[in-house]
Amino acid sequence: MSRGALLDASETPPRAEEPPKASMIVRDTGQLAVFRGFLSLQATKAQMQARLRHTLIAAANEAVTNALCHGAPPYVVHVHSNGDELVVDVIDRGGTPFTPGDGIETARLLVRALVIGTGNGLTQVQLRQPLRDAPETQTPAPELADAVR
Repeated sequence: MSRGALLDASETPPRAEEPPKASMIVRDTGQLAVFRGFLSLQATKAQMQARLRHTLIAAANEAVTNALCHGAPPYVVHVHSNGDELVVDVIDRGGTPFTPGDGIETARLLVRALVIGTGNGLTQVQLRQPLRDAPETQTPAPELADAVR
């Protein structure tokens, strides 16, 4: 299980070198569809490939659901792009170290990185997903290359 330090969850404005963030407060499970739409819009604005967008939304939905079921309000989601990937931070006032269950472990398989951090009365799950798949580096076998000519 990966553990990382929490990002600063204070309400200070971003410094010049930080990318702009879009944020949403999720109040209850009835807002999960709105959250998925919000994240889809942010991923689309960042020009994320559809397959990567769908898997990020599934993983982030699990992180938000986990916060709603096991954490404490407020439940805040921050999203930003660093140019190569979309970063999603799900933060709640749970603050108690926990052992990830099957949902979070499955979410971890869907994204490039998923890190859980606790401290200062907060729990944070950070998900990172590339905007585009890495280009194929394999060349087809010679007999396949001849077959497509």
